[in-house]
Amino acid sequence: MESDNATLMSDAVERETSRSTYPEGFPSLPTLPAGRYFEQQFYDLEIQHVFYKTWISAGHISELPSPGSYRLFDKLGLSIIISRGLDDEIRAFRNVCRHRGAAILKEEKGTARRFICPYHAWTYSLEGKLLSVPEESYNFACFDKAEHPLAQVRCEIWHGFIFINMDGNAEPLADFLAQTSKRSRIFP
Repeated sequence: MESDNATLMSDAVERETSRSTYPEGFPSLPTLPAGRYFEQQFYDLEIQHVFYKTWISAGHISELPSPGSYRLFDKLGLSIIISRGLDDEIRAFRNVCRHRGAAILKEEKGTARRFICPYHAWTYSLEGKLLSVPEESYNFACFDKAEHPLAQVRCEIWHGFIFINMDGNAEPLADFLAQTSKRSRIFP
């Protein structure tokens, strides 16, 4: 059975690499505007409507070996903290303090017992909970810390790989990968 699959795959690859034209019955494709490859407007649309709505591989659990380990995902205009909590769970948060929007972490990776904003020292747990606010009783008398955790980003693990998704309504990672697997099959 495995030999049959290997033969089918080998034949499909050979057929595709030897082909010099589109397959018979392939629909004609419209030309793409050249700006599609270099204009900022297209890039911004692609980031917003593709990359911010799909699962993105953001690392491997081996990069977060122990509770308190973190690393930043600084790509695609995003700054995301990926950390291993004290409960050993891996989570992702926007690297933005809920007070004045300052970046909480500057170092690309490290270990921390908590996250402290360098601007006004708001302090968050590794699980994203707001722990302390300086001069809370003076400046924030009616403030409920439970309502101001770090903004969480969807984060799921697959075979040790960390995936994030900016879309809170995205399908589960397993469903996404199952669909991707079905679409990319080479042989029938």
